[in-house]
Amino acid sequence: MRKIQIAVVLAGLLSVTGAPAQQSAGSPAGKGKCWVATLKGTYGFYRTGVNVDGPLEAVGVAFYDGQGNSHSRQTINRNGELEFDVELTGTYEVDADCGVIGYHDGDEAYRGAVVDDGKTLYFISENNGAVIRGLATRTQSK
Repeated sequence: MRKIQIAVVLAGLLSVTGAPAQQSAGSPAGKGKCWVATLKGTYGFYRTGVNVDGPLEAVGVAFYDGQGNSHSRQTINRNGELEFDVELTGTYEVDADCGVIGYHDGDEAYRGAVVDDGKTLYFISENNGAVIRGLATRTQSK
């Protein structure tokens, strides 16, 4: 299995008042604004970018269980060649500042940020010279 390399830049907001960050509903005390259950439900997503073979486009559905496990099914167009019903199972982490790290087969596969109380996930992955960015929007919360 090839090593997956990730490059990402996430911007944060600084509080000038020094007040602690407001917690999302349902987050445990002391955990900050986000935690693993912030990313929960069914999400429709697309990814786009360039890999070593040329352009890549994909659309699909991902399920995040709110406990750090994920599963997705997607259709991928790699330089004009279609792959249907590509399934991936993985795990994920969400930190208090709403940063996300996703893993497939134990390797880091993407990084991103969850926003709008878990309604949207922006992500980017880089794999052997490929740069792929994407957006996932929650369609169902359970």
